[in-house]
Parts: sequence; C-alpha cells; structure tokens
Amino acid sequence: MKDALMPTLMQAVKRTLVLVHAGPFANIATGNLLVVADELALQLVSAKQQAKGANATTSGFVVTEAGFGANISMEKCFNIKCHASPNILQPHCAVIVATVQRLDLVTVVCTNLARHIANARKFGVRVVVAINQFKTDTPAELQAVQEEAVKAGAHAAVIANHWALGGQGAADLAQAVAEACETAVREGDQFRFLYDEAGYSKFPICIAKMQYRFSCNPALKGVPNNHMVLVQGIQACVGAGFLYPICGDIMTVPVLSTQPGFCYVDLNLETDEVLGLY
Repeated sequence: MKDALMPTLMQAVKRTLVLVHAGPFANIATGNLLVVADELALQLVSAKQQAKGANATTSGFVVTEAGFGANISMEKCFNIKCHASPNILQPHCAVIVATVQRLDLVTVVCTNLARHIANARKFGVRVVVAINQFKTDTPAELQAVQEEAVKAGAHAAVIANHWALGGQGAADLAQAVAEACETAVREGDQFRFLYDEAGYSKFPICIAKMQYRFSCNPALKGVPNNHMVLVQGIQACVGAGFLYPICGDIMTVPVLSTQPGFCYVDLNLETDEVLGLY
C-alpha cells in the first residue's frame, strides 16, 4: 500500500504528461486528485520554465480534476485540498463542463450553469465553460449556452468536440484556459478561501451529499433558494484530516453494479459507431 502514496506516471495520446493519483468519490469524500501529484506537476512546470531562462514566458499549465461536479468537487478542491497546501495550490481558472443534448433543456442547463459559475467566481478564479458537444446538438443550442455562460460571468465559453475530433476538438478550449490563466496573473487575481478551517482540531468540513442537486433533496430540481439541509450526523476522519457531515440520504461506501459497464459496450461493424458508452 505504501506504493499507492506515489502518483502513477502516464501519458495521454498526444504525449502530454499525466499523473494519476486519485482519491475517493466527491459525494462522500474529497473527490480530487491528491496534493502530492499537483505539487509534483507544478514543480515540473517550474523547472521547465527555469530551464528556458529568466525571460521565458509561461511554459506550461497544470490541469487537475475535481470529480463529480462544481457543487461538491470544486468546493472541496478549493476549501479542503488547497487548504492543505495554501502556499502552492492557488488556482487561476476553473473549467466547468456543460452538456445540452435537448433544446427543451437549454433553459434548465443555463440556469444551473449560472449558479455554478457564480459559486466558482466567489473563490476569485476565472471560469471557462466547456460545452460538451454531442452530434445531436444544433448550432442554436450551443450558441445559446455560450451566450448565457458569458452573461453569467464566465471568462469564456467554448464548444469542445474532442469526443469526435480528439485533441484537435479541444484546442479552442485549451487556448481559452491558457488565456484565462494568463489574464488572471496579469491582472493580479487573488484566489481565496470561503471559510476558515473549523471543527475538531481545526479540521475542514467535507460534506457528504448527493451529486445531482444543489440541495440534498433529489426532488428539489433546478436552482433552489432558502432550502433546508438535513444533517444526519457528523463523523471524523482523523487520519484523512476532515470532518464529514452526512447530509440527506447518502451512503458513505459506494455500491457498484454486479455487471461491469463494459458488458454494454459494442461496435456497429457497418457504421463503426461505438454503442453503449452513455
């Protein structure tokens, strides 16, 4: 198990360095890549810049994943993970992924997206919205989400079509993220925590709740205000270093299906279409 403390070094299809060092799910725990991997990646980027000389511009970017959604994983990344390394982990940009799929859902998507953007901006970071394009999306749908995202305060909203085009389909997104980070540095944006560490021995709070709603009530859809949060109890993870209130009906141990997902994946030999991925 001691080997699990070290990140796993891999590379993407485009030969980008990848450090795999994941934690447990964000609905029951922190749901983020661990601090060690991010600090190591930042050191590699810094070393690359130093090797280019004092006059070198930004030589690279560290992109880290924050699990399920902005309503839990992003908050835990900023308020818990970054608290563990406050002098090093200071994000400049948050990427929020949005999906449309149906015209009648555009209003719902934009309403929820606006709340996620507002929540991210509270931390002092720039927001770039990645609109996850499906082949059934129309230009009107995609444009509507772009316009509403920028109106809600996003630095940029970009259509991402890497599912169909690979790395080239995410080139515009990568450029938007780079530009947002560079603007944040140039204009002196300051990342900030929303609350001080609190609780037992100054442990941060890690809320265990469902990932599908802003609230803890599965029937309360959309963007509710003044809703009640039912706290079933509070437990301490002394080793991990946080307290976790159990909110609503949530199991702290994930239950996996008895039949793996790959059993439902198939290939249409006539059209070369991969089936069963969603």
